[in-house]
Amino acid sequence: MKVYIAAPYALRDVLRQAYLPQLEDAGHTCMSSWLNESVPIGSTTTGSAPGVADLQAQAHVDQDIADVLSSDALVLVTWRQAALLSPKAVTHPNSGGRHVETGMALVMRTPVVVWGPEPENIFHRGVDAYLAPSWRSVLDTLADLSTPVRQGGEPRSAGPARRTANQ
Repeated sequence: MKVYIAAPYALRDVLRQAYLPQLEDAGHTCMSSWLNESVPIGSTTTGSAPGVADLQAQAHVDQDIADVLSSDALVLVTWRQAALLSPKAVTHPNSGGRHVETGMALVMRTPVVVWGPEPENIFHRGVDAYLAPSWRSVLDTLADLSTPVRQGGEPRSAGPARRTANQ
């Protein structure tokens, strides 16, 4: 399954080092090219990225849109979860770009796995959203979403996100 990870940019290195290998080991392909960037994370590259030239910023926007559009599922890291993963990551501006990416996925009816202790907004409770309070539950949900038929021969249907991946 092709998966896009939407998260605060300042969490890039943590996700790339600790979670991307596990995602790939589970048989998924990460479509988030922003995780492969190597620019230093700081006040000029996070938030609205004021240190990035307009043309370069547009190239990043175009690439992120293409990555989301080519994905089968999107994993959203909530702000609270980001703080749990790396308190340093949330000292940078919270631009909310991950919400734009999530909105694109929801419009396309792409499943959104909300990784965090609770939803951040009402869209995280919609029919195409799945709450995943732990990384294990993220991987379990992605495995379930990549299986066209659940046990017992019933077609998989997207249920309300009020349920967690383990319910």
